[in-house]
Amino acid sequence: MTIAEANSGQAEYWSTGAGGQGWVALQEGMDRQLAPLGDAAIAAASVLRGESVLDVGCGCGATTVSLADLTGPTGRVVGVDISESMTAVARARLAAVGHRHASAIVADAQVVDSASLGGPFDVVVSRFGVMFFAGPVAAFANLRAHTRQGGRLAFVCWQGPQVNRMFSDFGREFAKFLPDAPAPDPFAPGPVAFADPDRVRSVLTEAGWSGISVTEFVRPMQLFGTSNFDEAFEASLQIGGASRLLVGADAVTVAAIHDASRRVLESQWTPDGAIVDGACWIVRAQNI
Repeated sequence: MTIAEANSGQAEYWSTGAGGQGWVALQEGMDRQLAPLGDAAIAAASVLRGESVLDVGCGCGATTVSLADLTGPTGRVVGVDISESMTAVARARLAAVGHRHASAIVADAQVVDSASLGGPFDVVVSRFGVMFFAGPVAAFANLRAHTRQGGRLAFVCWQGPQVNRMFSDFGREFAKFLPDAPAPDPFAPGPVAFADPDRVRSVLTEAGWSGISVTEFVRPMQLFGTSNFDEAFEASLQIGGASRLLVGADAVTVAAIHDASRRVLESQWTPDGAIVDGACWIVRAQNI
C-alpha cells in the first residue's frame, strides 16, 4: 500500500467514517477529557503574541481557538486536519469567537504544500494529531519545511496501553471478539504509534529536527468528559474499538459489545465519572 492509499483510508475514517462522526457528535465531552493534556502541549510550545502557528490534526478546533487566543490578532494560526467533518466544526468555532486571524483547512499534513498553508510558521503544535501518519519521517520532514529556521515543534502523544487504562481495559474486552486477529504492529498508524520514546526521537532526528526532548506527562482524565454513566456508555460505543466492531455486527454481537463496554466503564467508575490516568509524552524540538 502506498502512502497516498494509506492516508486516503485515514481521511475516509475521520471524515465520513465512525472516527470523525463520533468525534463531531461528542466534541464537547472529548474536549473536556483532553483539555489538561492539550493545554500541556500548548504550554510546551511557549507561543508568543504575534507569532504564526500551525495546529496539526486540529480536529474540531479547540486547540486552534486556544492558540489564536495566545497569538492575538497580530498573529496567525492555521489548523490543518484530514477530516472534512471535524474541520467544518473548527471553522464554525473560530467564526463564533471572531478569530479572523485563524483558519482551519482540510489537508493531509504529511504532504500539504506551502501554498496551501501560507507558512513558514514560528511554531508547530499538535494535540494527539501526529500519530496517524503512514510515513512519519516524511510527515515530520514536511512539517519542518513549513517551519522557519529556529522555529519550534511541540506535541503531546500517548504512552502505551500498559499505562493507559483507556486503551488496555477496553482493548482486553474487545480482543475477545477478534480471537484470530494477528498481534498488532506497535508502530502502525494509530493512537499509540508513538508510545516508544526512542522511536519518537529517531523519527524526528531522521526528519531533520534538533534539540529533541521527550518528557513524561501524566494527568487524570474524565473519560468522555461526563459524570453521567449513561452518557459515558453511549460515548464508549461511538469512539474507539467498539465503533469499529459494531459496523455490520449482528444483533447478538451488538448486545455482547454493549455488555463489554458497560463492564469496562463500571470497573472505572467513580462519583466523578470514569477517571483514569492519561499517560503521555510531551515532545519538543527545533528547526535549527
